[in-house]
Amino acid sequence: MNILSSFKGRIIAVVVLLLTASLAISTSLSYRQLSTSILSNVDEYSMLKISSSSDKITDWFNTIKQGVIATAPDFATDRGDMQLALMVKQIANATQSSDIVVGFEDGRSYGAQSGMRSVFIYDPRTRGWYKSAKQKRSTVITGIYTGSSSGNLMVSIAEPFFDGDKFRGVLLADIELSLLTDVVNQSPFPGAMTGLYDNQGTTIASTGEVDVPGKTKLSDFPELAELERKVLTSASGIFNYSLGGIEKIAYFQTIELDKETHWHLLVGIDKSMAYAEVDEALETSLFTAGLLILFASAIILFVLNRLYRPILALKSTIVELSQGNGDLTRRLDVYTKDDLGQIAEAVNTFIGNLQAMMLEVSQSSEHISEGIEQLKTQTELNDTVLASHSVETDQVVTAVNEMSSTADSVSQSASQSAAFTKNTSDEAEQSKRVVDGAVSSVAALVDEVDAMALNIQTMSDDAQKIGSVLSVIGEIADQTNLLALNAAIEAARAGDQGRGFAVVADEVRALAARTQQSTSEINEMLSKLHQGTSSVVTAMDDTKRRCQQTADTTSNVNDSLDSMATSVVQINDLGIQIAAAAEQQSVVSEEINRNMTAIQDMVGQLTENGAQTMDSTRNLASSNEQLAAIVNQFKLK
Repeated sequence: MNILSSFKGRIIAVVVLLLTASLAISTSLSYRQLSTSILSNVDEYSMLKISSSSDKITDWFNTIKQGVIATAPDFATDRGDMQLALMVKQIANATQSSDIVVGFEDGRSYGAQSGMRSVFIYDPRTRGWYKSAKQKRSTVITGIYTGSSSGNLMVSIAEPFFDGDKFRGVLLADIELSLLTDVVNQSPFPGAMTGLYDNQGTTIASTGEVDVPGKTKLSDFPELAELERKVLTSASGIFNYSLGGIEKIAYFQTIELDKETHWHLLVGIDKSMAYAEVDEALETSLFTAGLLILFASAIILFVLNRLYRPILALKSTIVELSQGNGDLTRRLDVYTKDDLGQIAEAVNTFIGNLQAMMLEVSQSSEHISEGIEQLKTQTELNDTVLASHSVETDQVVTAVNEMSSTADSVSQSASQSAAFTKNTSDEAEQSKRVVDGAVSSVAALVDEVDAMALNIQTMSDDAQKIGSVLSVIGEIADQTNLLALNAAIEAARAGDQGRGFAVVADEVRALAARTQQSTSEINEMLSKLHQGTSSVVTAMDDTKRRCQQTADTTSNVNDSLDSMATSVVQINDLGIQIAAAAEQQSVVSEEINRNMTAIQDMVGQLTENGAQTMDSTRNLASSNEQLAAIVNQFKLK
């Protein structure tokens, strides 16, 4: 896995990068300081070494020079040939000169190697060194030259001597410069090129392979011309140059033999060799920095792993919560008051609030389940009641239809009674002859009145039963309304989950209200019907009583035809009233029939709504089970 894909990996990478950058900067600064110090020390050491070599050459040369200067006055006194020859040999041995020669103004000369020489063979007065010393009247140092006998590179010191102010001659010391090779070879650096040059830049001694003493110069190489100019014009210094594509550094110092004669000691070396300690210091610094980075990285990993434990615990908790099966009883450990501690406390608070909320949801779900069970039971009970109510309503409709038929029959009987009464009036004259028939007719009428009264009483009883059934329907509607209200309250508690059930509950409550209203209207109509039937019963009682009176008085018909005529008129009026009452009863029966049909339709609607309520109850129960399943995914206790 890519280490940068995780926050911890990025922290480690950033810290290691910062550490590496810090150590790199620190190492770079330290290396610069150290390299500057080492370079300064190397340069200082090199200059000290070259100064020491210069001092050795100076001391060596001055020793010979001072020996010549010190012994020259001894030759101003007249001495014998043997003594003079011995003196030059002693001086040669004492000064490490290759040869000591003394020349006098009279042409005589004595040499440490050649002894006394004839003026005819060797006249010192003709030599340049003799002339220069005589003319200058002080010490003369010749330029370098190649000895005629030895073929070696040489330099001479000429010191004039006087007897008072009278010039007597010159003491000459010949010095082979090959003696300087040992000094030149003592280089401060292995592999360095060391050279000694005169005022003209001519090589006196050198460790260079291409340098030829007495012949070559630095300026013979174009890349070294600037170096030669710098060496010849400066007392001492350091000069960087390139030779053959290799960077080099030169340390040089002037050797002052006298005011006019100067030699120049030069040490040239590759920078890589001169500053080898700097490279070693760089390697050491890089190695040390690498070790420090590894050690510090290990410490950082250890510390970050310990410090990152709360973050890993937080990650584990959040991942479990995101997957929907988290342990809400688990809490993060808080050890510090820093940002991580505050985050852990905030997460613990969030989990606690979520746990409390889930517990409340769980409890609400249990309450909803109980309410759903109650609603389910009540809905099933409502279905049973509505089924019974439907059966009762069918029976009421049948009874009303029968009552309507009875009313029609009463109306027909009333019409027939009116016809009979008219016939009786028309045939009053013949009443005497048909008294027996009239008595029979009156008896039959009494029987029919009794039957009609019984039917009317039955209709009144049926109306009262309908009222009882409507009371039951009203109570059911009240209970349905109450259950719908409770369901709406529970749906409101369920929030968005119970919104659909709330709509169903509102519809059920509206249907219950409509049922109550219809039941009230039917009760009012039944009250009117009951009043009408009471009036009919009263009228029928009167009719029965009058029929009885007619029956009682039929035996006296023959005695009072006028009374019979009056009775016939009264019977005719009662028949009209009965016909009107029967007609009214028929109208009321039709109205009751229509109302009962409407009630039957409402009962059917209630039954259908009850089925919908049952479906909504099942859906609500299913939603509640899903909610409970979601809540059960979390560990709450």
